[in-house]
Amino acid sequence: MMGLASTLSSEKQVQLDIMIQLGFRTLQMSRRINRSRCCVKNYFRDPMTHGSEKHTGRPRILNYRDERSVLLEFIMDSPPTRAALFPLCLPAFILLCSLSSMRALSLVSLGGNFMMLIALAVIMFQLLTAEHKKLEDLPPVTGLGGVVSAAGAILYALEGQAMVLPLENRMKKPEDMTGPFGVLSLGVGMVVIIYSFAGFFGFLTYGNDVQDSITLNLPNDELGIFVKAVLLFVVYSGFLIQVFPIVAMVWPMIKRKLKNTCGVSTTTKRIVHFSFRYAIVLVVFMLSYAIPRLSDMVPLVGVTAGMLLALVFPSLFHLLIFLPQMEYRIGFLLDIFLDILCIIIGMFFVIYGFICNVQHLMR
Repeated sequence: MMGLASTLSSEKQVQLDIMIQLGFRTLQMSRRINRSRCCVKNYFRDPMTHGSEKHTGRPRILNYRDERSVLLEFIMDSPPTRAALFPLCLPAFILLCSLSSMRALSLVSLGGNFMMLIALAVIMFQLLTAEHKKLEDLPPVTGLGGVVSAAGAILYALEGQAMVLPLENRMKKPEDMTGPFGVLSLGVGMVVIIYSFAGFFGFLTYGNDVQDSITLNLPNDELGIFVKAVLLFVVYSGFLIQVFPIVAMVWPMIKRKLKNTCGVSTTTKRIVHFSFRYAIVLVVFMLSYAIPRLSDMVPLVGVTAGMLLALVFPSLFHLLIFLPQMEYRIGFLLDIFLDILCIIIGMFFVIYGFICNVQHLMR
């Protein structure tokens, strides 16, 4: 940056000095930013010395480390409000949902998965190298309510089960989705291993001070902010694949109604299609704004909708469809017993988990 400043003309140098001066005056108006040692210690220094204690009355040219410190201080101490953040993010998500091809969805998802691996590697490294608490000082279980809430959070993490059928129907080789080493088995297995690892070592590191998300326990240093920024990109890139099942299931019905309507052109159908996508984004944003703490809703959604989709409905449908065709043999009786057992366990978690989570929300 010094080399760039030295090549500027005198007029541009004066303009640059004025801009820097205004920037510092603006930062000084915030009490939090004013606590930044970088700004206070290095405010008046000669731009040609970078570290000299001789005061010249001229604002110095910030080097890379000082700019980074001021930026981190500004981001962490003066974050934008929720009311301002949602309108700022809305155009980016609308632009993302304009991608409708499967190839674009795959590329965006691949980029998000790559960034997720980087964030997970950093988080795991910090958890493994941090100072751990003794196992005897930690409670083994938190009670039945904690177990139910944990089950809801785990099932919420496996919410991708709703995307299985739409993605399987669009795959070039649908048979690769299922099986012991299929996409579904490997994906769910990796999610279980990663969440179990992060949950165990996160609790071993922070104990009862562990936050709803392990990233909230990370320090607000450069590495912690980098991890959070990477995870923001992961959430952004994963939003497209979350919208895909809704569009894949609902849009064909809308398309058939438009086809039955006389005088609907291809351009009109395209406009309706993208309007439907953008409406989904708006609904998601309104729900996100209406729910100030997502961590309070994750166990509730997981223990109700997740448990119904994972245990209750599959077992119930299996009984209703195949029970009239079953013969009273040991294998069929075992299937009936397992279906009934899954329904009972699932309904217990749904009812008790709903009561516990509602009580937690009321508190």
